[in-house]
Amino acid sequence: MHWGKNLAAILILLSLVVPAYAELPPAGFSGCVISTNEGALRDVDCDRTPDPFDNCPLTNNPDQVDRDRNGIGDACDLVIDEIRFEPESPMQGRSLVVSVWLMNSRAYPMRNVEVKLDVPRLGVAANERISVIQPGERTKRELIVRVPECAATRMTDFAIIAEYPFAPGQKEYFSQAVRAPVVSSGTCDAETGGDTTVVNILEVQDVGPTGALYPFTIHNKQSESRAYVLSATGLDEWGYAEINPGTVIVIPAGEARDGAIQVWARPGIEGKRSFTFTVQARDDAKQILLLANIPEPVAPPPAPGRQLFWGFVIFVLLVLLAAAFLTHRSTRNHKAFK
Repeated sequence: MHWGKNLAAILILLSLVVPAYAELPPAGFSGCVISTNEGALRDVDCDRTPDPFDNCPLTNNPDQVDRDRNGIGDACDLVIDEIRFEPESPMQGRSLVVSVWLMNSRAYPMRNVEVKLDVPRLGVAANERISVIQPGERTKRELIVRVPECAATRMTDFAIIAEYPFAPGQKEYFSQAVRAPVVSSGTCDAETGGDTTVVNILEVQDVGPTGALYPFTIHNKQSESRAYVLSATGLDEWGYAEINPGTVIVIPAGEARDGAIQVWARPGIEGKRSFTFTVQARDDAKQILLLANIPEPVAPPPAPGRQLFWGFVIFVLLVLLAAAFLTHRSTRNHKAFK
């Protein structure tokens, strides 16, 4: 009896000492729980706001800030997580790949998200649509534009915008601006004075089962003969290349030489890929971003033997059906004759 009174006193003392907030979730639940007079409430992100009242239940945001007043915490808005340029400095008259990573921190899928690239100063734009981004998913899209020939070589604003139609006729907009310098390609006489190396190459190709050929021409506009070292980089993860007539070309002053890059894709690779073609002289280097479109593999047609087999089976079935029909008809005629 004395021990029972002591145990009751200990339990009362513990109930006063243990806080209402405890990181002891029920079985099968990952997160925290908050004890209330009406029972335990879940708090998945452990930010001390119960899930039913949390404007961002999967991301820890104890301040519950919602600057755009859309009922969703800023920490759960669609995030433009990362942006990369390839090449890092856009070049006059060349292709530019802008890779954009988006992060959905919300508790539900975001559908029909459109990612846009807008560069008003260059007069170019591109967009890609994403059918669905699952909760907690980080997805990547590549936006490709071509910088105009002889575009002004200056710092330029590139705007990346994500549009999410959360309701009919209503959209949320998330944007981020990146500044990058447009660099000279050496093809504008006003900037180069005609004394440079000029590289012309077909920048985009479809890489099929037999590969693709990127023909190029290198013009040596210098007043002396030059040796150029050629290389193709950035293919290791998806393909391989061979440069013809070789990786070193000597071009006399004022002359040009032709060549080609042969590119193959590795098995199982598809979609858009890119690599860099570098033309390096002693005191000059040109880097050109090249694009490869690798189509989805087409399933081979059925083997002739299989086609013949199924054709034979169908023929036999038709013969059997015809025989059964004729037998049935003959039996009916025989009975009628009797």
